[in-house]
Amino acid sequence: MTILNLIMILVSFALLLLMVSFLHGILSGNKPAMMTGKATWLCLLILLILSLFRKRMGTAVWLKLHRIFSVLLCLLIAAHVLHAVLL
Repeated sequence: MTILNLIMILVSFALLLLMVSFLHGILSGNKPAMMTGKATWLCLLILLILSLFRKRMGTAVWLKLHRIFSVLLCLLIAAHVLHAVLL
């Protein structure tokens, strides 16, 4: 498997995750965890948009931004789940 194939699989997975999470947000209704869900969804959207410009950025810049937003996304997902379960 080449790097290009792997990148296409990851981008496809990210788009699918974005669509499913958007659908989850619509179907879940008006609950307290909706705000953390919106922040999480926006972080995922920013990460996906940044991936469209990865060729225009240097590798070091891209890796730094990708790592920052990936860690932020993981933290936001954890906060969203905890907020939904505890409230």
